[in-house]
Amino acid sequence: MTQDSTNPQLEIRGIVKKKRRWSIVVGVSAGVLALGLTGGGWAYAAHYSKLALPHTTVGKLDVGGMTPDELKRHLTDNCQNLRVTFSGDIPQKSLSLGQMGFDCDVPGTAAVVMKANHNLGEVLASTVKERQVTPLFTLDKVVATQAARALTAGRSDTVVDPHLGFNSERGTFEVQAGSAGQGVDPKIVIAAAQKTWKTQTKQTLKVKLTKVSPIAPDAQLKTWAKTGNELIAPKVNLIGRKVGHVIPPADKAQWVEVTENGPVISEKKVLDWLKTFTDEKIDVNHGPGERTMTKDGYLLTLTKMALDSKKVSNNETIAAEITAALKAGQNYRGVFEMAVQEGKFHDTVVDENLPRPPYKAKPGEKFISIDLTNHTVAAWEGDKVVWGPVEAVHGSLPSPTYPGIFHVQTKLVNAHMKNDNAWDGAYDTWSPWTMYYHGDYAVHGTNTRWNWVQTNYGGSHGCVNLKPANAKELFNWARVGTPVVIHRAGVL
Repeated sequence: MTQDSTNPQLEIRGIVKKKRRWSIVVGVSAGVLALGLTGGGWAYAAHYSKLALPHTTVGKLDVGGMTPDELKRHLTDNCQNLRVTFSGDIPQKSLSLGQMGFDCDVPGTAAVVMKANHNLGEVLASTVKERQVTPLFTLDKVVATQAARALTAGRSDTVVDPHLGFNSERGTFEVQAGSAGQGVDPKIVIAAAQKTWKTQTKQTLKVKLTKVSPIAPDAQLKTWAKTGNELIAPKVNLIGRKVGHVIPPADKAQWVEVTENGPVISEKKVLDWLKTFTDEKIDVNHGPGERTMTKDGYLLTLTKMALDSKKVSNNETIAAEITAALKAGQNYRGVFEMAVQEGKFHDTVVDENLPRPPYKAKPGEKFISIDLTNHTVAAWEGDKVVWGPVEAVHGSLPSPTYPGIFHVQTKLVNAHMKNDNAWDGAYDTWSPWTMYYHGDYAVHGTNTRWNWVQTNYGGSHGCVNLKPANAKELFNWARVGTPVVIHRAGVL
């Protein structure tokens, strides 16, 4: 890394006029000498012993009368905040001094400013003469070159310097050659930064693109290529949902960050890659379900299930473990842990009320409403809904649920149901929280159904199916003899 150092230049200029030059200079010198030989001169020197002398400037910054700390604070602020704004043949972009490779020597510059305080002659001369100090700095030409390249980043015809790259065909890192192209000469960036710091003022510069040659390849690039290949050499096997995924070199190469000290495994890059990988390969993602709701917040109908998603929950841990393993040159095997995210609904609210069941209930009378049009079940007391509506699945086309007014005949906590001649095949199952209302027709829970959207051939064999938790609540609310009103949106 090349470092340039600019030494301060001290310039003392007399305030003179062209006419009567010698008489004025002699007069000033005599005045300074007279002041120095009096008590007032010593008092003046004592006053400014710890202050920057009057008429002292750093660039265009007047520092006269500042304490060393004040001086350093102003210089530090300028070093951090002064910028060069580039435009012209490139999109406008502002760069700080640090981004252009400048290391402002604030302590050194302050020391040069205060050095004059130790010379009585210079102290006394400061009453009538200006003194300019050029601020000190060091320059990192590599950073300055990178800043120049950044001004044309994204152009297809820009200059490309030799760099460490990944050969996807070979699966290895290697030194890739540079090529000439359009760009901004780094000397232009350096000159603009120097002017900014030396004048202590921000600068604007319109640049023209020229053909720029790449820099010579750095000898350490070959070493870096070897280091990069060693970093991605260990085997990485990630297990998700009982399936193993051996990560290829091209993917592991995305985890490598090239720093000023060479390639390293970046835990952040590993984590970013993992998030994309698990989202595409491991996570089970479901969109929101769809429901239509009444204006009063009741379920009218369910049109799409809100299925639970399963997402990887330990990406951060695996990223840290991969990073540690590859840094140590060790193989890695990790297992993804999954967390369930409950499905959510997108609700469409319509300006409607629930269809009123075709049943004239007495005040406070309990009855069960089963709507075959909206595929819901609700509990009513008189003219008010006290439970539900909840989604339900009733009979398929070949085995429909028939409308009518019935009554709960039998209640069984667990009922055995069997049919060897069902239209879709024999079944033999136990159903929880069963309430028979007409022969073999019942309202009951089921543990075998996951889709609660009614379909023509995905329904039941004539019974009304509920989720077990819903079936239990309705079972506990109803009594033998409770009316069961089965209708189509209020019509029998």
